[in-house]
Amino acid sequence: MAAAGAEAFARVRGAAFLRVGVRSRNEGARRLYAAVGFTEDRIELVKPLTGLDPSPAMTAAGATSQRDEMPPVSVRR
Repeated sequence: MAAAGAEAFARVRGAAFLRVGVRSRNEGARRLYAAVGFTEDRIELVKPLTGLDPSPAMTAAGATSQRDEMPPVSVRR
């Protein structure tokens, strides 16, 4: 599983935590990460801004916001 590889990668580099971002409505992913030991740490509130076009580079990449370009796993020391 990718989480095990990410955990090994982070441990070798001295990280104390792994953090993954999962959309609140993605119940399957939340259950999967909970099953391998992840717990909820924070709640992020988001307010969509209407009337703004995404940048051309982001549209070409299929992203609708800068959030969509963030890596799925981050390492915190």
